[in-house]
Amino acid sequence: MIKKIVTGALISVAVIGLSGCVGADPKPTITQLKPMKPVVITLPENDPLSTEKLQITHLNITSQIQGLSRFEKYRRYNCPSYCDYRGLLIEQNNNQLIFDYTRETTYGNGERSIMKQNHTVFNMPYSIDKNTLTFNFPNTSKKELISSLGSTGSPIGSDSAIQNDFKQIFSKLDTLYFAKNFKLQEEINSSYPAESIYANFKRMVGNYSYRNNEKITESIKQNTFNLNVNGKNLPLYVEVFPYREGSKVKYSTTLPYKITQNGSDLTKQDIDNIKSQIAKIVND
Repeated sequence: MIKKIVTGALISVAVIGLSGCVGADPKPTITQLKPMKPVVITLPENDPLSTEKLQITHLNITSQIQGLSRFEKYRRYNCPSYCDYRGLLIEQNNNQLIFDYTRETTYGNGERSIMKQNHTVFNMPYSIDKNTLTFNFPNTSKKELISSLGSTGSPIGSDSAIQNDFKQIFSKLDTLYFAKNFKLQEEINSSYPAESIYANFKRMVGNYSYRNNEKITESIKQNTFNLNVNGKNLPLYVEVFPYREGSKVKYSTTLPYKITQNGSDLTKQDIDNIKSQIAKIVND
């Protein structure tokens, strides 16, 4: 008896799914958008630190823009009984950035034959001229509902929240940047003994993020210490060993920085200050 009831229930679900497929989905809703001025940014042609040529085609636009949204990046939730895919999906296609605020719910052990979808899509045209990017605000947005169950899925946010999020992203496009790293690697000779210099590093800056990769032998002392640069803590690898009448200190660190249309947030003066900061520790 129980087996018959279960079988009947499964047949009912199948019929509902099939009837949903036959029914037409609502037509897409087109919303006219209030115009906004194009965003034009010109990034430097050369890295001010390395003088390396910067090519705007190497700029990872989509991942940076994704970070400007209040909505999470499109991903999967709650599998395998049913799957909920939701978030903001950004793609590049034919000089357009496609913003898809989407939610999809699928049933049937992950088979995407039975699903509910709710999309709000913005197509943003852009152009590249050397190192200048121009973004144009779209005239419309499109909301599309698709279902094989006869009822549409819920959106990831209200219409106003989605519209406001897209406007916020557009207004912040002038913050795009090249992400770079500067490798600082230097040597300092000192008249002080290695034990004293190593003790200075431990006392004045301490280990980096509680990491303890300390290694001490008769000939060398090494560890990763904390380096504060513009309010951020970075790892500073240090080796100290006897050298002639005193000691030699070898150190290295990687300094991340951003190049925007306003220049670099790490300058040659900053690097000179870091060198002075380390030299002061060595010779304190």
